[in-house]
Amino acid sequence: VTSSSPTRGHAAANAQPATFAGPDGYIAFSRAGRGIFLADPDSGGERRLAATALGSVACSRDGSWLAFIRARGDSHRGDDIYRVAASGRRAKRLTNTRGIAETDPVWSPDARRIVYGSGAVLGSYDLWVMNADGSGKRRITHRPGDEGRAAWSPGGRRIALSAYGTRSRRGGIFVATIAGGRLSRLTRGRALADSPDWSVRNLIAYKRWRRGITSLYAVNPDGGGNMLLASLRGSVNRIAWSPDGRRLALDLTVAEIADSTTTGIYVVEADGTGLTRLTDESSDAADPVWSPDGTKIAYTRNSDVWVMNADGTAQDQLTSDPASESVGCWKPLRPRASGSTPSRSP
Repeated sequence: VTSSSPTRGHAAANAQPATFAGPDGYIAFSRAGRGIFLADPDSGGERRLAATALGSVACSRDGSWLAFIRARGDSHRGDDIYRVAASGRRAKRLTNTRGIAETDPVWSPDARRIVYGSGAVLGSYDLWVMNADGSGKRRITHRPGDEGRAAWSPGGRRIALSAYGTRSRRGGIFVATIAGGRLSRLTRGRALADSPDWSVRNLIAYKRWRRGITSLYAVNPDGGGNMLLASLRGSVNRIAWSPDGRRLALDLTVAEIADSTTTGIYVVEADGTGLTRLTDESSDAADPVWSPDGTKIAYTRNSDVWVMNADGTAQDQLTSDPASESVGCWKPLRPRASGSTPSRSP
């Protein structure tokens, strides 16, 4: 099932400053070579929040705070994590260790802590946790090989993570306690498993890739009830639970004719039914993120930010810029964004 034809309703409004007065919060995205921006999904306005950022941006659950990566100047000095309020104020560098690169910051549900990857520039990465002000840094994992981006449990006491295998140890999806770093394996086998996402309904979705096929699964945090949701020819890049935990959005890249691929946005129900393609094949669409109420999805199409209804209708272009863009998150606005700093963990 494919949605109606895309439109360009908001792109012309981008030259005007964003007031963010609408009810739908903001969409945070990165623009290559330009930094981190916030876009108003109601007016189409945008403003730059931070310059010279690398990769995507991470948002706290209530939308008050954002975290991002910035390089120190050359590839051998590493990258650091920064924090800034959604108002643009109270920017702060949270990490600064020469020769160490930090990556993939993820906010805890209460916005008091950040889990992130850290390791030598030419070495392997482990997962660490720190308070939202940069204090209390502590290593969580101690495995050989790399750990990928983590996902917090709804209660904020555990994380799901992907660990990449070495010659002596298999990788897979694990759950780790924040307090002690105790690991529990959720997956078996040699197929590459990564990209865990933890829903409010306490299910962990992840993907496995083997011989050109990506399989999506949902599993209980104790490893039980491992359920196949979909098996797709091609590579799935991002998976994201809807705010109510009832659906997954994903982007799938499939090979076409020689040296040609196409990427599209799909949704599937939490029980594995109703797999539906939302975007057509006329252009690539990727990086799906849900609106706070779960009724819409933001994504990138031809390197610009677009918005559509969760059923694929009313596709609307939000930005128009020659630089490549990547959607990070869609969050509500909270009054705290212009005020207090998130407190330390108890």
